[in-house]
Amino acid sequence: MILKLTVRPIRTAAIPFDETTHDFCPGCEKHTACWSCPPAIDAKAMIARLRARRDGWLFALDSAFADPRDLPGIWDENREYLLRLREKRPGSLAVGCGGCTACEACAYPNPCRAPEKLLFPMEAYCVDVAALAARTGLTMDAGAGRIRFFALLLR
Repeated sequence: MILKLTVRPIRTAAIPFDETTHDFCPGCEKHTACWSCPPAIDAKAMIARLRARRDGWLFALDSAFADPRDLPGIWDENREYLLRLREKRPGSLAVGCGGCTACEACAYPNPCRAPEKLLFPMEAYCVDVAALAARTGLTMDAGAGRIRFFALLLR
């Protein structure tokens, strides 16, 4: 359950990018196995896609976190929240955290089975999440017994 939601307006020009973000991807289970992660995406193209937007909002979503087994449920809850926001703002670009989890098993490299539910993580867009949080007066740490996820909704 989302315990706290913090929203900050953001101009796309203020979003810090770091192409070396993709250097960490090979250590993730979604690398080479998901449409929202490398090598299915290109860093420069993803940055250009995000920069094409004018502005929007940065969301910090804090959830209770006591056990790593809770993580998939927390990801799903945040994902559904972001999809609802995107539905309310047609044409917006929603950017979440972690690789897409729309399907139990991604169809990659075959065509995506749920493109309307596909969400790319900030890391796919090479967003330096820690620097973005700092620029907006937020921290990565949600406090004891909590976990914080960040998301963007851009127009």
